Amino acid sequence: MTQQHWTPEVQALWEKLEGFQLDDNNAVFDFSARLSKENGWSREFTTRAIQEYKRFLLLAMHAGHPVTPGEAVDQVWHLHLVYTRSYWQVLCGEILGRPLHHEPTKGGALEGGRYREQYQRTLDSYRQMFGEEPPADIWPSVEHCFRPKVLRWVDVSRHWTLPKPAWLPRVRARHAMSAAALAVVAMLLVSCDDLNVFDYRGEAFLLFYFYGFAIALLASWVLAKVAARMVAPCRATG
Repeated sequence: MTQQHWTPEVQALWEKLEGFQLDDNNAVFDFSARLSKENGWSREFTTRAIQEYKRFLLLAMHAGHPVTPGEAVDQVWHLHLVYTRSYWQVLCGEILGRPLHHEPTKGGALEGGRYREQYQRTLDSYRQMFGEEPPADIWPSVEHCFRPKVLRWVDVSRHWTLPKPAWLPRVRARHAMSAAALAVVAMLLVSCDDLNVFDYRGEAFLLFYFYGFAIALLASWVLAKVAARMVAPCRATG
């Protein structure tokens, strides 16, 4: 199915969604500006994310199965829910004609599997409904969307945020532990003549604490990787 083959019902709803404005022209700080600021998005990406949110809403009504959004679309949905009159009265009451609830996962392996399958079906329905591939930066693959991650609210006026190196996710825990073991051996070779670290001076002192820092860094990274695998991704559904 493409837009040329939509039923009159689908076409009518899409026309309503396209004409639906989330921004208030009288607001100094409108919906798009808030969405852009809270997520660190450019205005152009924000506009695209809102458009994809509208496509998600059409899928929620006509895909024929529960749907799950990508992370960017989910952020638009989260913020829209805060604008209660716009969401419940205008969108659900006047445009969709029924409530559309946001249902986060309850957690656990079964829920994770269900949402992965649901998201894949959403991508498939997107292709069928719109006759094109969903944009990868807004609708990532299932593997990327459900990769282990830990999200936090961060006040960027008080904290710096630095991206992790691109190669870091490819490092396996066993490799990191091997490197740590080698570092331990090297440290022992340096300090084998004297195990009292408080007596170290000069080069021995610097080498000992260099290797100690490297070991601590690697150990913390391994623990973080293990902990991340234990965190189930939280997805939403319509």
